[in-house]
Amino acid sequence: MPEPQIEIKPWGHCERLFCDDLVELTRITVKAGGKSSRHHHCSKANLFWVESGSMYVTIFQAGVSPENFGKRVASVLWLSRDSEPLAISQMTVHQFEALTDCVCYELYQAEPGTKLDPNDIIRIEE
Repeated sequence: MPEPQIEIKPWGHCERLFCDDLVELTRITVKAGGKSSRHHHCSKANLFWVESGSMYVTIFQAGVSPENFGKRVASVLWLSRDSEPLAISQMTVHQFEALTDCVCYELYQAEPGTKLDPNDIIRIEE
């Protein structure tokens, strides 16, 4: 099995543990106060679950005009080790922010009929 790939981010780092044509498993380590870009994925859904620490995941409203795409908050969810995993469908604009130092996992799954593209991310705002 190849060595995991680590990518340094402003908020911490990602470690790709597994990736094939259908799924990708990534362990993310986020510093307290660190947050991702506001983004979505065109052809993959993802599932968050927290191993340690806590974070907010903000989901932005769908079906709005182009000038408001990814700007209106639909919900803010708090996740911790005791939380159920959070599923986010393709094209759903989202952003995470760590309340404490946090380790969590993201499982990405290709939409039916497509191959997983590890670079499938559209950033709305850094």
